[in-house]
Amino acid sequence: KGLIDDIAKEEYPRQIIDIKDRLTIAGQSFSGAMNSAARTFGNIIFWINTLFSTTFIFITAYLSVSYMRDLRSANKKLFLSEYKFRNVLYHSRDVIYQINIGSHCYDYMSESVQEMLGLEAEEVMKGGPEMILSRIHPEDRDRMKKRQKQNEELNNDEGLSEDSEFRIKRADGSYIWVNNKRALVRDADGKAVAIVGNVRDISVKKH
Repeated sequence: KGLIDDIAKEEYPRQIIDIKDRLTIAGQSFSGAMNSAARTFGNIIFWINTLFSTTFIFITAYLSVSYMRDLRSANKKLFLSEYKFRNVLYHSRDVIYQINIGSHCYDYMSESVQEMLGLEAEEVMKGGPEMILSRIHPEDRDRMKKRQKQNEELNNDEGLSEDSEFRIKRADGSYIWVNNKRALVRDADGKAVAIVGNVRDISVKKH
């Protein structure tokens, strides 16, 4: 028994050291495995971020190119539409105008007023509706003044539904008969903001 106890005493430290070594090896293995897992996880995160960033860049670039292409197409269509509209106005013998209801001034006057009245569009815009009214034939002026006053008091198309015909003096002193068609322009809230009109020389029909 005494011999067994002595052997046990000698084996015990060695067993303790052996267990310690095994634990150390196990700890190192675990630490290595965790480091490897961390590196692997880090690589995965890196590639996910790279993939996401690349995808985001491509999507942004694609949307930007598509937007610019659509914008150029829209601008081209707008330019062509405006060009056609201005071309029609330029070659039209009728006078097209727009009066701002708030300021009672012309917002627009087509260049054809030069051919019809012998007056520059800029001159007519500067003179305003009062200038046109002063050139109306005396026999028609009171009637047109009354109609103009009625139109200013209305906020609907009732007063503009009927065409008006009157004589107006040209720059050379002669008179011509004209027909004036008008309509209201409203804003997004339905408020009347302007009057657009089309004036046509009807002298041939009147004579």
